[in-house]
Amino acid sequence: MPSVYFDFPDHQLAFSLIPGCLPSGLLASLAPLTGSDDQTEKDWGAWEKFAVAKTDLLERKHDRKIFAILRNPWDRIAALFSDQDNNQTPNEFFSFVSKIAPDSLATDSDYLAPQTQFLTGKGQLMIPDMTLRFERLNDDFKLFQSAILENAGIEIHDLPPQTFQSQLTPTIYERRTRVAIRQLYASDIQGFHYHFPAASLA
Repeated sequence: MPSVYFDFPDHQLAFSLIPGCLPSGLLASLAPLTGSDDQTEKDWGAWEKFAVAKTDLLERKHDRKIFAILRNPWDRIAALFSDQDNNQTPNEFFSFVSKIAPDSLATDSDYLAPQTQFLTGKGQLMIPDMTLRFERLNDDFKLFQSAILENAGIEIHDLPPQTFQSQLTPTIYERRTRVAIRQLYASDIQGFHYHFPAASLA
């Protein structure tokens, strides 16, 4: 995904689509915004003409309703690990997390960068008008659809069934891994009030 920020000036809407936080099928659901109902999940072509730099979005934020999808950092990193490693044991996961260098989080990969990095500019957090939480996306997306219909008069398609799946499983997380991610992503955890769900504890 080459871009993160998208601006739709005709509708006064903007999006921050943070890597590692997006459910499959999202593009097809949002296709009406681009004027194309034929868009597929992997087709970013129709979106690129709406791509903007973060500095541009910061300058326009007072004239836009900004939307962002956030994801629990523990879940986000576990999902990234599951996509890259077939040997999904607690030891392998801890090894994976241990190799994430705190000093290079912002430059190594957009998929490793804290979510606050994408929403911070000019020394302040750019608070979206609506944040959709990955872990409760079915409910939040309905509110999002209503907001877009009210503000832009556009009907957004429903997300496909079973669009997302949490990776917070007791079989993969050990206490040392939970602590390591808490330290690495303290800004996300504090800024967006995330916690490790008690139901997922081993």
